[in-house]
Amino acid sequence: MIIADGISAAIAPDTTIDVKYAELNGAMLYTITVDGDLSELAVTVSCPASEAAGRWYPAANQYARGVMQTWNSTKETAFMYGAPIYSYYSQDDANLLCTAMYDSFTTYRICSGIDEPSQHIVVKFLPQLGKNSHTELRLYVDRTKRKWYESVQSATEWWYAGRQSPVPECAYDPVYSTWYAFQRDIDAASIIAQCRAAYKFGCRTLIIDDGWATPRGTISYNDSGDWKPNRERFPNFKGFVDEIHSIGMKALLWVAPGLSGYASASHRLYDGKFLSDSDRFMYSVLDPRYPDVRAALCQDVCRLVEVYGFDGVKIDFIDSIRGADCEPDAQRDIGSVSEVLRELLQSIHTRLTSIRSDVMIEYRQNYCGPDVALNANIMRSADCAQDYLTNRMNTLDLRLYTKGAVHSDMIQFVYGDTPESTALQLVNVLFATPQISPRFERLSREQLDVIRFWLNFMSEKRELLQKSSFELSRCYANYPVVTVRNEHERLSALYAEQTLVLDKACERAYAVNAAGRAPIYLGSREPYQVAYRCIDCKGVETESGKVLLDENPRAIPVPFCGMVVLEALGN
Repeated sequence: MIIADGISAAIAPDTTIDVKYAELNGAMLYTITVDGDLSELAVTVSCPASEAAGRWYPAANQYARGVMQTWNSTKETAFMYGAPIYSYYSQDDANLLCTAMYDSFTTYRICSGIDEPSQHIVVKFLPQLGKNSHTELRLYVDRTKRKWYESVQSATEWWYAGRQSPVPECAYDPVYSTWYAFQRDIDAASIIAQCRAAYKFGCRTLIIDDGWATPRGTISYNDSGDWKPNRERFPNFKGFVDEIHSIGMKALLWVAPGLSGYASASHRLYDGKFLSDSDRFMYSVLDPRYPDVRAALCQDVCRLVEVYGFDGVKIDFIDSIRGADCEPDAQRDIGSVSEVLRELLQSIHTRLTSIRSDVMIEYRQNYCGPDVALNANIMRSADCAQDYLTNRMNTLDLRLYTKGAVHSDMIQFVYGDTPESTALQLVNVLFATPQISPRFERLSREQLDVIRFWLNFMSEKRELLQKSSFELSRCYANYPVVTVRNEHERLSALYAEQTLVLDKACERAYAVNAAGRAPIYLGSREPYQVAYRCIDCKGVETESGKVLLDENPRAIPVPFCGMVVLEALGN
């Protein structure tokens, strides 16, 4: 059935379909009501493939951004992973097609790419609804020639309108995490020592990762699942949290509701109530369709804030809670794994926010879709230790399709590395809240200077860097230039370009040289005189002067992983 030009639906026999449409910021919204057998339902959106340079979707890493072909490109999204949105763009960043489904709770198989016979871009949504008799799909389709990322952000606003979880300001504070620094080998004294140092370098939040509830020498996740502090490591857990607070830092605690290690008490208590097993990592996944399991998981998470005084939780492994649905029975009151997971996460969110209104709840990529993310206010990049490119791509992608404070993956610095290499990890996550995870006593003085400068700058400029409008260049080339701006300031980070032409005069502008050790070239379409200061990666001024910026870019000797600050001069 043809719904509109380039939009069609396939339905089973004796199934009826009704379509209504409206406009939103130049995009079209279609409400598609279907009654009958839904097992064959598919909605296809297409447009000519001319000039298609690449595609973007939430789960696409930097190696999966090619246009691809439909026969080799089927992905799945569900409540606990991914999000049903695809964007295709031209080489000059113009939108060719952006399309999304409002409902990210339903599981979709999405076949998308170039359809060879028709030479069209095709995005086919196949909702996994089985033999259900009724559904209402809300479809977003944008073929305007605005920038592709503007179209994605418009779809994101459509998703979240009126239903965003509140984000406390503390969610944007730089974070010290224990994970890469210690792995599971943590204890109260070691963490407190690092926090005293971290506070001096600008960190205002601590995340205690795995290891707090397990004995020393635990193997993988064998002992996880009971969520009680190990008394050898933390003799007085409440007193430990109080001491962190006295330093001036808030504290979040890692927890993975659903994981039940083979050696844990929970594994014995809930024997037979598992969705799956992982012999490799030595845990089972609990089945929250059992009411006693669900109640215990909510209690385990919320008790950490209520009893010990933590300021929030880092909730991990949500995307591991999956399995085949069943009919409700005498023991399992809900048959759908997705439905019961939604109920569990909503219960945790409701209870935590009732305990403290400024509670912080961190979720990790890839469970950041618009439905699951309503229960969190921090969205962190997936694990990518030492991989600054992936950290950059992940955080910018999260900025596109989520709401809340976007955090980098924990940055692991190489001890004794050069100042520039140390700074490279930070300048690649300029547009997110930085999480870092070093042992400060192992870093050189120069490395410490770098961390102090950039963390303080990122915190001071958080309104500009994290909350203002941003512009991305060339997704297919890993965003070589990123720009943010507000009424008075703009900042551009050059990751793989050495020339930047400003589009108009600005009171203050920053250009960060993350591209290399050669000078960068600055110009302006509207000629104006500026005073400039070049600053190295440690915050030390290396050169200053005045220059006329015009259509002929001038070489400015900005140090690698440093920046130039431009102040407009009056006539």
